[in-house]
Amino acid sequence: KNDVFTSTEKVYPYLFDDTVKARINRWVAHPKANAYIVECQMKMRPFFKSKNIIAPLCYLLRQEDPKRRELGIDLARRSILELKSALIDISSDPRTSSSDKSTAKRYLEQVDSDRAKLAACFAPAMNFKYQDSEEFLASPFQAVASCLNSNYAKVDGKSILNLNLAKTFKNTPGHAVSDLGWLDGNKATYLAWNDTSQDIIEYIGEKILLTETKYPLTGKGSFESMMKADPKSVFLPAEGYPDAEDHKIWSQQKGIFHGIFQTVSNAQETLFIDIFFLGGTMGASLAKHIIKQVESKPNLKVFIIRDNINHFGHEGEMRPIYNYLLAYSHKNPSRLAIVSAHLSAHRSGLPKFMSTILSEEFIKVSGIQGHLSLNARATSDHSKVLVADGASANPIAIVSSKNLTDVSGAVCFDEAAKVEGPAAAAVLDDYYYDMVYALDRETDEAYVQKLASAGWAKSSFKSGSSKRAMIANILKPFDLLERNEQGQAQRTADLKINSPGKTLVRGGGNNVDSSRTNAVDQVVQLIKNAKKKILIKDQFLFDRHTVLALIDAKKANPNLDIRAILEPLEVANPKGMPNLLYLDILEKVGIDVKFANLAHNDKVPQEYHMKTISADGQVVITGSANKDQTTMYGAFREQQLEIFDEVATKVHDDVFEEHWRSNDRSVDFTKYDFPVPGNMVGPTGKPMTPTQFIALVRNVVAVMFDASVF
Repeated sequence: KNDVFTSTEKVYPYLFDDTVKARINRWVAHPKANAYIVECQMKMRPFFKSKNIIAPLCYLLRQEDPKRRELGIDLARRSILELKSALIDISSDPRTSSSDKSTAKRYLEQVDSDRAKLAACFAPAMNFKYQDSEEFLASPFQAVASCLNSNYAKVDGKSILNLNLAKTFKNTPGHAVSDLGWLDGNKATYLAWNDTSQDIIEYIGEKILLTETKYPLTGKGSFESMMKADPKSVFLPAEGYPDAEDHKIWSQQKGIFHGIFQTVSNAQETLFIDIFFLGGTMGASLAKHIIKQVESKPNLKVFIIRDNINHFGHEGEMRPIYNYLLAYSHKNPSRLAIVSAHLSAHRSGLPKFMSTILSEEFIKVSGIQGHLSLNARATSDHSKVLVADGASANPIAIVSSKNLTDVSGAVCFDEAAKVEGPAAAAVLDDYYYDMVYALDRETDEAYVQKLASAGWAKSSFKSGSSKRAMIANILKPFDLLERNEQGQAQRTADLKINSPGKTLVRGGGNNVDSSRTNAVDQVVQLIKNAKKKILIKDQFLFDRHTVLALIDAKKANPNLDIRAILEPLEVANPKGMPNLLYLDILEKVGIDVKFANLAHNDKVPQEYHMKTISADGQVVITGSANKDQTTMYGAFREQQLEIFDEVATKVHDDVFEEHWRSNDRSVDFTKYDFPVPGNMVGPTGKPMTPTQFIALVRNVVAVMFDASVF
């Protein structure tokens, strides 16, 4: 898994940067390069079938600079590592047939990702002296092909490097859904409750503006003010900030908040948190509780990542809590580190024509970001993750949809998975490079140096060390693989992780640089494998891949019970958008949809904030990823868990059925009955009907995001 990331990091622009890819495609199509390209592609295609690999591979191997030619080997090796990851995933999937599992394991044994072996085969191309001419009379590629052909295993007479996974194995997308596959030996607890009663709504309503009022960012809530203050003298009970044990959110004796509070309280060695929203009185109470933990446990180290750009108008509620923790870290670097999430490596969530205009450089020069409450490129770190003692023998992780603010989280409907065992360690490892990028690209060197020289890494600090070397030392307590500053794993001993249960768990989501966007893969694969029923609880459902998979599944199996409960989006115009976009199409094929019935309160907006899907009472996916194109395609950093466990799935399904049956919890979608905005006129000159309006918007969105048009 680590090799996949580090090899991807080396060749990232050639695979994911649209500007670089366009330049390579122009070069490939140039008449002067024609003879070379034809020869290179003909000889390499039997081993590296993807056009996304072939074009940059041929481009890199033609470069004059030997170091750039070396990147061609890294690109080819990455392709092999991807194949290896996919076979690990397939061979561990409980839905894979015994014969396919056996085949995948056999193929996996034959895949060799040794770089030295690959470099030896590419040596003729690496050492070749190219002529600056349209003619290409001599070629190194026959020798390269002969070496690859003789040194790598074959399947049905063809190189295993060119194995077509989608054809060979059923319901496989043709690439790895998870680098680690399904991990056994876990205990999974599904958490599907927090208090949403009128009493708790009124309690939170009384506190909703407290932080903005008492700790304004221009005064007591600023970083400068927090640096001067005693940490024990802020966010006091007398001001309306109860200690965590007394707060009506954190004192709940079961469910999501209880699980989070207990996990924080029980951490002994490390505590990692990546949380989208953290603020208000519940955020302040939790922050002070975390400080209480590190001060009472000398060996406990806490690392927190937060998205500090996307605040959606709630910066006054959240930033004072961040400033409090940051000030504490500056004073106590051996106990806590807190950093801003790195967002610019994420794929833009804007349509392509807009993402080209709103480049990082334009945003920086124009100053437009300072006037927005969300990221100008529609990217975010949307994670809601907590891992306690992740690098120990007994790791615990909570992956959820739950934000931790009074205004968004306290009284919302959410769900979470608490896992103990190998999968929890894997969740921590998923965030290693989030921590690296946040420290390297978002954090000034003075703070990094303070953490390295005066923090828990001070015993290994060397004056004059590079920033990445300092970061590698800072992250040692959170690093399962003991990576060096280049990201290379130095660990030689096996990981010792206890197995407290027998549940299979597979991690998923979108990573720090959008080179892994497998949240959608997991959801679509679950849909394709479903036999009896699919139940969805979600804030959003308008990702076309998910919608198409649901439609195809229902058409292929009319008896398949597919139902969804969605956030009603009361304040949208028209009400329900964008969740309205595909409801008529889903209804036509027999997929039933209801909208959640939520409490209405002027101060506290309640949300149906789940992001879940289950199948056949056997498997459930939960986490932070909504089923929309922005979330699913990599613009948002997401984390979710796929749990193959009937007990956990039953908890999810029981809540769904309770909400589905109760008019107090959900209402049927029947038809579009809203007034068309702007009195728009249809193609016949008559007033546009709501159905026509939805079809128009749906197709415009589809075109903007390169999607299929319905």
